[in-house]
Amino acid sequence: MKRFVALFALLLLWVGCGKPHSESAGTPAASSLVTGKDVKKVYRFPINDPAMGRRGAVASSHPLATEAGMRILAQGGNAVDAAVATAAALGVVQPEMSGLGATGAMNLYIAATGELITLDYWGTTPSLVYPERMNEETKEAGILAALVPGAVAGWAEAVKKYGKLSLATVLQPAIEYAENGFPVDNELSNFIRTSSEIDVRADRWPFQRSKFRRFQTSARIFLPGGRVLAPGEILVQKDLARTLKKIAAQGPDVFYRGEIADAFVKFSQENNGFFTKEDFARYQARWEKPSSISYRGYQIYASPAPSSGPTALQTLKILEGYDLKSMGRFSADLIHVFSEASKLASADEMAYLGDPAFVPDFTARLISQEHAEEQRKRISMQKAAVRVPAASIAERGGNTTAFATADGTGNVVSVIQTLLRGFGCGVVFGDTGVLFNNGMRLFRSNGPNNFQPGKRLRHPVAPMLITREGKPVLALGAAGAETIWQTQAQTIISVIDYGMNIQEAISAPRAAIAYAYNAVKDGLKYVEDFTYGEISAEEGYLDPGVVRELKGRGHSIQSAEIGSVQGIQIDPVTKVLRGGADPREGGRASAW
Repeated sequence: MKRFVALFALLLLWVGCGKPHSESAGTPAASSLVTGKDVKKVYRFPINDPAMGRRGAVASSHPLATEAGMRILAQGGNAVDAAVATAAALGVVQPEMSGLGATGAMNLYIAATGELITLDYWGTTPSLVYPERMNEETKEAGILAALVPGAVAGWAEAVKKYGKLSLATVLQPAIEYAENGFPVDNELSNFIRTSSEIDVRADRWPFQRSKFRRFQTSARIFLPGGRVLAPGEILVQKDLARTLKKIAAQGPDVFYRGEIADAFVKFSQENNGFFTKEDFARYQARWEKPSSISYRGYQIYASPAPSSGPTALQTLKILEGYDLKSMGRFSADLIHVFSEASKLASADEMAYLGDPAFVPDFTARLISQEHAEEQRKRISMQKAAVRVPAASIAERGGNTTAFATADGTGNVVSVIQTLLRGFGCGVVFGDTGVLFNNGMRLFRSNGPNNFQPGKRLRHPVAPMLITREGKPVLALGAAGAETIWQTQAQTIISVIDYGMNIQEAISAPRAAIAYAYNAVKDGLKYVEDFTYGEISAEEGYLDPGVVRELKGRGHSIQSAEIGSVQGIQIDPVTKVLRGGADPREGGRASAW
């Protein structure tokens, strides 16, 4: 029976992958979207049909993870079960992006009740952190860089409250991938290489170099025999499979209060880390009310502070005051106004957003119509802003994975989870097979994200759900560190303002501002008034005339590939599910 279910899921996956458009079909209307440019010169990737079905859909950044989610749907699971199966599988087949040591957030729409809710499973700071031991190196790589991971608590809580199947059932695909192995792809092989050798391109992140050669518990898994696994070789993770089996059999308590937690703490203490047993025992995923705005007749929901969800919402609220459609999707005006709105919102984010359990929550003010109107007055269409202080509203005290699932009964889930940098802190804790995040890289010595034990630090993970007349029409997640919310905002604009379908919107080229790390000076100190650098734009996005126009307004332009989005679009009338996956990361969408 198991073989039949697996073969059936594989067949569904193959059917749902979509087919390429003919050269003349399936592209956006060039006259309204590209202002006269040939759309085939703008899009770097083939524009495939979305995967379409009515009984279920999964869109993720790895084909094997999408298969895992589809397999659970075929076994009678709902969108929540499929989301957790996909999440766990991604942690095995994309260990550079997420895993049991990861942290994240999930937005859920529950059809039976019409409830839309956020599950926050972001990691928390250990209780014994000594700020004097934290510096630019120790917060990036090594055992001191890790937060208490929240993924396992989040997955278990989601399945317990809203799933149809057991946690053991939805973890089974991940267990099989870990125990039996899977073929390494080009991306994973390259990530292993750049985490085990001095990479001349990594000057901006010098502490990410040679992580695996520095930490032998990691090298044993990812550098067998001291060499980098080549594409097509099989990566087996027996220790991780054993840990997953314990969680499947005993639930999340074994991870946070039982023998796995004991192993984490023992390894931490032996290596001069910060973790105590109490850090794990007190961890809980949190159910939260998502932040929300109206935008051109739609309601857009994003995970709340301390995520960047409010930053995305503020940006969209500012942009709602402009006629974006008349500007053209790839015009200098659109890129300029998007960048300027993003600068204003990001400056507010760095100044105000933190864990509401520790600092005042200014979200309602930041995403309000009144604040958007005030922010628009600060934007000049003729000149780019360089120094952008946060608004005065009160007294102040890349690597990620994303996916979406939906089922035929109307449940919809969007998820983003991450280890932060590639392979997180680079340390597999003992013989657990669990690679921990490096979430302490978000720590600052002052401001709303200064150190306090048990705190959730400001982070860019912000899954989004969009409804119209109370029904979900779009679910999005994105990877790409500080570009996550910018990527999702541009995808939403492409769908709502320019009428693209989900796959067209995801495949469309993007631009983004770089900001977060510019806000850190003098070691770990946060500086409120900082200088913005350049606009990063994907190659082929901007024609020479647009580049000249943007430079004339004071923008600096650099070429870069930006983010990765996975999403599902829901037709509220026909109930057809359209899954879109990002070709930048080899994503796969499937539906049935």
